Amino acid sequence: MVDYPLHKAKIEALLFAHGEPISLTNLAQALGLRPEEVRDIMNTWSLSLATNPESGLCIIAHNDAYQLVTKQEYGPLVEDFMKKDFSQELSPAALETLTIILYRGPLSRSEIDYIRGVNSSFMVRTLLLRGLVERIADTKSRHFFVYQASFSLLRLLGIQSPSELPDYEELQKKYEDILAHVSSESQNNPETDA
Repeated sequence: MVDYPLHKAKIEALLFAHGEPISLTNLAQALGLRPEEVRDIMNTWSLSLATNPESGLCIIAHNDAYQLVTKQEYGPLVEDFMKKDFSQELSPAALETLTIILYRGPLSRSEIDYIRGVNSSFMVRTLLLRGLVERIADTKSRHFFVYQASFSLLRLLGIQSPSELPDYEELQKKYEDILAHVSSESQNNPETDA
């Protein structure tokens, strides 16, 4: 029998950290469960959230993918909060996220999180809403979307392509060197069973 509270908590952590829809298949694989078991957990949890007046969250299910979002009635509150944030200059965290997207994009939210070392959902959303980055469908991997600099941002910076950014080629070379080093390290030090 599936341990509902434990698996619900794991799904909640994955959905919160990912910040984007996650497919039923990917959730099932991550948890080591059958897709039907995950679907049952999601249906029960979704109903529980929807009917709980003490929760501001709900689950959106679409095409066998799930996303944790705020309830519609809290939309005006969230919108007002975001508007106040937009009236201010970009925070250092938002600038860091924007720089990563400019120099490394297009890349997924999880890749941005990995580079920054923290959850970047709010920063990415802020940049999207300001029109500085754009989200496009990812046709190369299992991610739903990747993020890249918007035309508005390029126009604002006065460049036609991110390759015109200062030290772009040098930083790309350093990044490739790091990837090559990490790859050779993992090949030279295979994990051994204890």
